Amino acid sequence: MNEDDHRVILAADHLRLAELTASVREYLAWSSIDDDGAAGSLNLDAFQRNQAKSWRDGADETCRARIPETYQWLLVPEQADPLAKVTLHPVKVSGSDPLAIRAGAKLRNEEHLITKFGGVNLRLVLDGALKEKWDADHSFGLKQLWGWFAQYPYLPRLRDISVLEGAVRDGASSLLWRSETFAYVAARETPGEYRGIVAGRIAETPITSTSLIVDGSVLPDPLPGVEPPKPPPGPGPSPEPIRRVRRFHGEVSLGDPRRPIPELTKIVDEVIDRLAQQTDVRLRVTVEIEADHAGDEGFADDTVRTISENAKTLRFKDFGWEKES
Repeated sequence: MNEDDHRVILAADHLRLAELTASVREYLAWSSIDDDGAAGSLNLDAFQRNQAKSWRDGADETCRARIPETYQWLLVPEQADPLAKVTLHPVKVSGSDPLAIRAGAKLRNEEHLITKFGGVNLRLVLDGALKEKWDADHSFGLKQLWGWFAQYPYLPRLRDISVLEGAVRDGASSLLWRSETFAYVAARETPGEYRGIVAGRIAETPITSTSLIVDGSVLPDPLPGVEPPKPPPGPGPSPEPIRRVRRFHGEVSLGDPRRPIPELTKIVDEVIDRLAQQTDVRLRVTVEIEADHAGDEGFADDTVRTISENAKTLRFKDFGWEKES
């Protein structure tokens, strides 16, 4: 496997592999005896031929049972950034389902395989791992983008191209496409001239050899061919005042704080993004983190130093550590 490979490898446990190998040898030996006995070269009587067939079938069942017991490791390529070395992260799989099903479930549960990707998630990748390319051109060809997702381990591992298609459709339909996601373009005619722009509305956004996603900050305002909003109608008879819903607030605790991404993604898709798509909405999202160390030693000095530096880099407004009283 080379360093530009995003494939996951199903690998055998070395101790169980010896057991499987012995079972296969036994199966091959009894199969040979059964075949030669049926051909008459071993001069076996009917009882001996039936016994050889029975032993062959038993060895076959043993092999079939030991295959899933043997192939119990997934080797997942990981890469922190484009310049880092690719490493293989071992993940153990278990269960009674067929190998492919249990491997897929394990990869999804541990976020090594993404089956749903939002427009905001895609923009985070563009502003992160692909920032140099995104900032230089303010766009990305979707065929090329899918090729990169399928090839490079430092990008999220998407199940298939339909996951990227869903992220593009979601991002292009967002009302915050200029700042939070992107616009979809069917083709670029000349530098700065685009055809088939989809932004802030739900429409087909297929991945083709010419389609792109484009940073909304470089597109004209208003977009060409898009009618400006119509002014509200003139005043009419005074209706009774309506008490309208003006504010939402909510607080949620994550079920598994060690793996917050699936729940956070669902919260973004089902709550935050729906609020953001409303007009005239000021949206504020605050992430609150509390961690208590129950051990006698408390947090180590290097942990305190690293997390403090990361919190400053990530622009935490307020953070700190507390010592026992």
